[in-house]
Amino acid sequence: MDTAGYREFADNINTILSSPPPFLYIRDSNTPRITSSVLDSILSSAENLRYAHIDAVACFTPRLVFDSILNALARWTPRWSDGCANWSKVDASDESYNTSLGSFMRGLRDIQSDVTNTGKGKGKAAEDAQMVIFIENADRLVSMPNLMVPLTRLAELSQLDSTLSVIFLSRVRWEDIRPPLGASPDPFVVDVQPLTKDDATQFLEAKYLRICAENPCDAYNPSFLPLYKQFVSAVVGINFPFTHDPNELAYVIAAQWPHFIGAALREVSEEDALPDEPTRMRLLRSFTPSMTAGFESLYPRETHAADWVESLPTATNAPSSSLPRMHKYILLASYIASSNPPKTDLRMFGRGLDERGKKKKRKGGGGARQGAGKVAKVPQRLIGPSPFPLDRLVAILGALIEENEDYRTEAPESMKIPGEWTDMEVSRVGVLGTISELTRMRLLQRTTAVDKLDGPPVLKCAISYEAALEYARELGVPLADLLWETA
Repeated sequence: MDTAGYREFADNINTILSSPPPFLYIRDSNTPRITSSVLDSILSSAENLRYAHIDAVACFTPRLVFDSILNALARWTPRWSDGCANWSKVDASDESYNTSLGSFMRGLRDIQSDVTNTGKGKGKAAEDAQMVIFIENADRLVSMPNLMVPLTRLAELSQLDSTLSVIFLSRVRWEDIRPPLGASPDPFVVDVQPLTKDDATQFLEAKYLRICAENPCDAYNPSFLPLYKQFVSAVVGINFPFTHDPNELAYVIAAQWPHFIGAALREVSEEDALPDEPTRMRLLRSFTPSMTAGFESLYPRETHAADWVESLPTATNAPSSSLPRMHKYILLASYIASSNPPKTDLRMFGRGLDERGKKKKRKGGGGARQGAGKVAKVPQRLIGPSPFPLDRLVAILGALIEENEDYRTEAPESMKIPGEWTDMEVSRVGVLGTISELTRMRLLQRTTAVDKLDGPPVLKCAISYEAALEYARELGVPLADLLWETA
């Protein structure tokens, strides 16, 4: 089994198995399931070796441990037609090996005797057959203290020192589960190094190819591999600091990938064609909030993947004419707040008392000319949306409505200052509730904790430039004149 990042571990285990110690302890705090599959593949491919692989979670009583180990070492499979009987010697069918630790060790010696007798006349290799007991999630054995100590000294107690080896695999350190008073010998410890970001990406790409070969479908097509690599790289880059287990990342990706590839295929007109690079980058930026939200819900298993997918909008971050007019104004204001520096708001939206309804346009462009030796500034659209406080969003929203909506006949006569009535309207509870609703729809992204009390909430725009441009056309707002950097 050639798994990315485990080549060094596999080489070390093969070297150790050439002369295995009586007790081997493997610690992997990040990806124990992958380590278990790699070790299982190594043991199954080894010559002149019989091994038993059990899980201490499933084998939670001594009798289950004894039966599982002996059946695996004897290569015996209980059958329903035989009454699901466990393995026993042919000449002692009434003898039970799971009643006590002594009977279990007698069963180990009987298995070794059968292997030796079978090997007579067939060369020295069969007589030297090695037996290995591999116990996964070995930290669960702490709940069976009368069994854990004998398992660590099993080769010595069963008098099979040269032919029996016990391997423990666990997430925790040996020092944390070591029996007291030196009851267990010190094991040969192997620490598995965590996977790197490149190793996790290669693991996920290999899993995609296996799915395409075993169960191809519309979302898993080999021709989509270049786009899948970019999607996986984006998901791993965002979520890898929180988990190094590619199986957990694969669960999150499996929930999001069909939704992403569906949006990508809608961008192209030709069948079996992939979108160009600018379209891919735009889609990845628009799906970034979904990647974060999906990981926050699916990694701790707060919800099932299928239920989470059903809660997604039909077209993430796509323009929707079904949104109410105020929703579009809020999204447009959020895009302007995420794209423009805060110091430019007064230049863009500032009005005097005698400038009611007049739009002041900036002159000469937003960026200063770069002289020799100066580093060119990266446009905000390429960097991504920047966070902004709630009061700034409300202020920009009021300026947009004041300049582009003609409803001033409804304002009371007592409000004579331009924009006074609009400022009152955009500060109502209904507008704040709409902002919360857009946050739940993942069209706005909240960057501060919900329970934070000091200061206003900080938000970030989650719609694309194309969506903002369409909203602006529907509302009649000159978006290009309101962006500080149009490049």
